[in-house]
Amino acid sequence: MAILVATLIDDAQLQSDKRNDGQLASADWVKMVNWAVKSLYRLLTSLDPDAYFDQQDFTLAGGVGGNTFDLKTLTGTGSLPHTFRALHGVDFRPDTTGRRTVTRRNFQERNQGAIGWWLPGQPCTDRKYDLRAKILNITPYEVAAGTYRVYYRYAPYLFTGSADTNPLDAELEEYDEYIGVMAAMKALGIEESSQDPLAQRLGVLVQEITDEHERDDESPAVIADVEDNDDGWNPSGPW
Repeated sequence: MAILVATLIDDAQLQSDKRNDGQLASADWVKMVNWAVKSLYRLLTSLDPDAYFDQQDFTLAGGVGGNTFDLKTLTGTGSLPHTFRALHGVDFRPDTTGRRTVTRRNFQERNQGAIGWWLPGQPCTDRKYDLRAKILNITPYEVAAGTYRVYYRYAPYLFTGSADTNPLDAELEEYDEYIGVMAAMKALGIEESSQDPLAQRLGVLVQEITDEHERDDESPAVIADVEDNDDGWNPSGPW
């Protein structure tokens, strides 16, 4: 089932009783739908560590200038133009018996000649990585040559306009009502703590999604996101 942005906008307008209402431009509706998409994405990825998770191999030549990999080149699974969101780990020599975990170094280790390791696991003893913006650096660069695998989370697809023909991400399709309700709330200026029926319905949807993703260990295995909330909306609720 392919859900287009036009369908999501129509649902939000229906929920907010704003069909044929010219107060909000189509660009505003797209922005509110994208806010709702990002909100749903954050909820799902906090509950399910496998959501939007991917991996990719790359090779470094080593030496000065040969020890970096641009994470912005990662696009995620599928044909839509997804972008890099968060780094979760780096392996050295993947798919070999010599596979090792490359651990992250702190700033004080930048000029240390020896890089130690700690339990558990079998991390590399001669190299680490650090992030500078979205550039992955393997240090020290003198030993950076080799094949690596980066494990990462990619961002949801965000619609470019009301005529966008790319569908909503398949991972989010089942929960499209959440997007319509939240976009309607934004259109009406309803806070998530309100007693308004829309806010109450959103709370029900959040609980249903949470219950559906309940794990055997009775708690979600949350992986923290390294990116800031840059959508201009900073709600206090779980969404």
